[in-house]
Amino acid sequence: MFAQQFQRATLIDLIGGKRRANAARLPNLRHASGMVYPGTSVAIWSTDPTETANVLPHLIVTPDGEAQALLSWIMTYAPALRPFTAYCRIIELEEFNARARAWREPVLSRVDTSIVGGIIGEILSYQFASERLARGDLTASAFQSSLLYALAREHALCGAAMPAADLAQRWLRSRSLTQQPNRGVPADDIAEIAMFLQGLTKEPATAPRSRDDLFSRLGRELFEGGAVLDTLIPGVNEDALISGTREERVVAFERISKSLAASDAPSQEGSFMVGYIASRIFPGSLRHASLVTPLLERFKTSLIWFGVCAGFQPETHVLDEYGGIGRRTLRDLLMPEALVGSPQCDIAIMELDALLTGDRRIEDFTHGNPYYLVVELAPGVYSSVNWPTKRRHPATENTGGNTEKSHRIARELITRDLEAMRRQLGEIIRALGGEPSSASSYEDLFGALSSKRGRKK
Repeated sequence: MFAQQFQRATLIDLIGGKRRANAARLPNLRHASGMVYPGTSVAIWSTDPTETANVLPHLIVTPDGEAQALLSWIMTYAPALRPFTAYCRIIELEEFNARARAWREPVLSRVDTSIVGGIIGEILSYQFASERLARGDLTASAFQSSLLYALAREHALCGAAMPAADLAQRWLRSRSLTQQPNRGVPADDIAEIAMFLQGLTKEPATAPRSRDDLFSRLGRELFEGGAVLDTLIPGVNEDALISGTREERVVAFERISKSLAASDAPSQEGSFMVGYIASRIFPGSLRHASLVTPLLERFKTSLIWFGVCAGFQPETHVLDEYGGIGRRTLRDLLMPEALVGSPQCDIAIMELDALLTGDRRIEDFTHGNPYYLVVELAPGVYSSVNWPTKRRHPATENTGGNTEKSHRIARELITRDLEAMRRQLGEIIRALGGEPSSASSYEDLFGALSSKRGRKK
């Protein structure tokens, strides 16, 4: 790796090609921390910038509190690079130190299938996805839009270097900025589920507690393969949910869930109970999600817990559910990535915020897909949001002047292309020993094609 200190004006000259990089080899990534102080940031490249045409650094580390000002400076004086964070990460010193210490090859230990099950449950909780999931045509980007996906990716990559509550706020902000619909499942509850799962990968003495010891003990018993229903509801015989027929298990679930809905059980604990009991109907499968859906108003995270508990089963099928989308999701969660490397996103949350909340909302910027944006919430942690082109350019649909201008430009481009084709055809004919036809022959040919298109219209 290579690094170079800079002030704002120096950076603009550097990324604009007016000044060559003068980067020194970096002994190790943490060494960069000592190069950052008020008014001075550090640019870091993964390879020697003097040996490549791409002078943009892969990572910029700023003093705490200065990242937004630096980004605003870049947006003002280097607008051609917008969005800049699609090419280079900008993070402040405190966050950089935390991530540089924790960065690793992504791993989810023994909770991988439970996390995937929870992500499927979260998507199932959003009514718009239910029919598409049933058909098996929901895209990977939809799963990448879930909060649990972002929290799991953070855990896999950095062991939760960023607190779950802080990452959840960035996720909510990305959805608010891009005017996404409210999904109805409390972000704080999803963050608590993520912390619960993270805690199960640690020793019991250090595992983070949820709201009470009962909840944590239930999770530990479930994680270790024990039966937990007696602890959940004293006096209930769990045999009906283990050894009974499928129909008997459904009847037992409906009886117990009805009792829970009428009780004063807190939403999160009640959701855990509903999710666990539903997971015992067909262990390891999500086929009975429709039984949980009517309880979502009372127990908002019950489908997430249903997926989590299904993922804990020894012979779980969650990775193969709904056309194998779970296996694709796990692949993406465990995708290796370098902290000092090109981001795999369209834009970072900080720049998205700046573009959409300034004096003039700027929505027309380069991105990879015409239907959604990939937003980097934290280095290596991404979330998808809907971003249809049609919504961003309403004026072109109803304004005659813009339409006429587009048609004129299209005609000019077509004429230019046809002239180029005619020249190429003439060269080919001459190379074969013939003589090119007259211009009128070409015009007759192109005119005939045009008239056919006109009649078709």
